[in-house]
Amino acid sequence: MQKIIFFIISLLIFGLIIYIGISALIRGKKSKKTNKKENNINQNE
Repeated sequence: MQKIIFFIISLLIFGLIIYIGISALIRGKKSKKTNKKENNINQNE
């Protein structure tokens, strides 16, 4: 019983870490795109 509970909790924590990592990567890509657009606009002026 303890092994099952430990396994479930560890899977939940592992899933949370993966979710946080993926969301950070997505946010980083979005901010890179917006920064490139802003830099191109500033360079054209």
